[in-house]
Amino acid sequence: MKDNNSVPSKGIFSKTDNFLNLSEVARDFPFTNDLLIDSEEHFYSLLNEINAETQSIPMFLKDNGGHIHIIAALNKSVKIEQGNTRYILVKNCIKRHTRFKLRKEEFYMKQKIRTSLAYTKNLFVTGALTQTSRNVEVEICRYVPKEEGKTIIEFGMGHGNITREILNNMAPNSKLYAFDVKKSFCDYVRKTISDNRLIIINDGAENLKKHIKGDVDAVIASIPFSFFSKEKGLGIIQDAHDVLTNDSYYSQVLYTKFNFKKFQQIFDKCYMKSFKGTITEYVYHCKKIKG
Repeated sequence: MKDNNSVPSKGIFSKTDNFLNLSEVARDFPFTNDLLIDSEEHFYSLLNEINAETQSIPMFLKDNGGHIHIIAALNKSVKIEQGNTRYILVKNCIKRHTRFKLRKEEFYMKQKIRTSLAYTKNLFVTGALTQTSRNVEVEICRYVPKEEGKTIIEFGMGHGNITREILNNMAPNSKLYAFDVKKSFCDYVRKTISDNRLIIINDGAENLKKHIKGDVDAVIASIPFSFFSKEKGLGIIQDAHDVLTNDSYYSQVLYTKFNFKKFQQIFDKCYMKSFKGTITEYVYHCKKIKG
């Protein structure tokens, strides 16, 4: 970029670019979103929409080979055509009602970034500094029943990342009762997830039987057993076992394997899977076989 001949005449990194706006956007929204494109017409249409947003800045074009091109410095050798998919990397604030349609994976990443601070502030409620990984979201929903008319319980709804995955896996006329002790988390999910199958309960898992009177076909949980007394933890597990139908599962994610024995005391069959990352995540799957 030191070569004046390579400096774009306009747009990002040009002499006329608004570096103050770029700095402010980078400070307030320190992440990048990839927008999938499939044609030249689509590319320029997206550019027009992005440029209309003061807090959205189109920065680079990434090709199938992983090479990055500065958008303002594009030349004719960079082809944008169907079958040669590219991504626009955009530094911006993604609003709830954004006009850009992001892929599911991008949506999940955006949610994680947005809620990390909330989890950190409520560490002794969530037991985590951030939301669970995408691999865990999928794994913990392994035994969500897909049959019609099922009842599913979630303990520790948080900002709803696992909640969304449960809803994606369950039948149209099943019900999900999602518990969380934090009112702010409940309010957040009410605003961000619109699904008439979801019933949000602002209460703790220890009060399950106060709210649920019938049979339950699956329990999905991410509550912090390490912060519970032994009596409270065993009580929650026992209550969940009591309401579950035979051959149904209680699935729990934790950052330690040391609570596994508590589940083995109550459930007939248990196994554990681990997912290594910055922090190792453990998913317990516990099956009720007899009443």
